[in-house]
Amino acid sequence: MPVAVKTLYFRVMTSIYDPHPLTLEERTDLLAFFKEAGTQPPARSNTRFVALVGFLEFCTFLVITRFVWRDRLRSVRRRMVESPGLTTRS
Repeated sequence: MPVAVKTLYFRVMTSIYDPHPLTLEERTDLLAFFKEAGTQPPARSNTRFVALVGFLEFCTFLVITRFVWRDRLRSVRRRMVESPGLTTRS
């Protein structure tokens, strides 16, 4: 049995776990769990899929905002040019 399961190496944890040490059954269960967890294949990473979905949503957002506000700048410029307060100097 590994020494780390029998004794406490961390001072912070000593005050919590020292009055209640692990029983032999608890140690055996922990070791069996660690052994089984070590034989499991690593979890599949979904990072690429999540990044692709995020990028596609961003592109969709850009297309929608472009469609909704397509004349926004044109209308602002038109009002500025047609404003009677603007004068041009030659």
